[in-house]
Amino acid sequence: MKIRLCSDMSKPRLLYITPEKLRGSGVTRSVLSHLHRTNSLARFVVDEAHVISTWGQDFRDAVGVTICNIIVCLSTLPVMALTATANQVMIDDITKRLQLKDYVFLKSSFNRKNLSYGITNKKPKTIILDIIKFIKEKHANKTGIVYCLSRKTCEKVAIKLREGGLIARHYHAGLSSDEKDIALNEWRSGRCNIIVATVRSQVLHQKLLITFLQIAFGMGIDKPDGNHWPFPWISTDTYQRISALCNPP
Repeated sequence: MKIRLCSDMSKPRLLYITPEKLRGSGVTRSVLSHLHRTNSLARFVVDEAHVISTWGQDFRDAVGVTICNIIVCLSTLPVMALTATANQVMIDDITKRLQLKDYVFLKSSFNRKNLSYGITNKKPKTIILDIIKFIKEKHANKTGIVYCLSRKTCEKVAIKLREGGLIARHYHAGLSSDEKDIALNEWRSGRCNIIVATVRSQVLHQKLLITFLQIAFGMGIDKPDGNHWPFPWISTDTYQRISALCNPP
């Protein structure tokens, strides 16, 4: 890839890089600098820009500072920040961190016409049985994601769902690449109806995020028949998780 980007060969129209790659690879940073010097970059786009604000405190070296430093180095390059979930405090923080000036601000409604929401009381002692009953009665043979806060809970819930007669798999950052591929492919193909995933995916070593995404599973999957049950808390993250799965086809 370095040879292609730094030569006269045709270059890709889009280069996707994680903050971890920018932080840990001097080669990647030098390639970006070369592309900038040769006027080969059209713009620098920060997708899921809310993580700069929401995760910048805990993972400042990997996310917030890394991206902001790169943008400072590419100071003459237009910058675009995109997010589906940012309140005014986050917007102000993102603008400040990215040092955006004289920018165009575009905003649309959070409402997604292809989404519907339901809220119910959670009974700790019977929650798994309630989930099984709800899925069987309301969403039989449909696909969906159940979110949990920890990997251990994620695995336990998947086991309980299978014991309850549902086809479920767990999915979290502790799985190998092959295990993740198998779970994802089975879910996409319909051989597995339910994925039990962790809310956030992170590597324990050095506490670095695996990807520039908010959750371990579900971001941007184009599967219009998906459902989400249940959520550990209600916040802007909730909307992010739902809308990520239920993209319009």
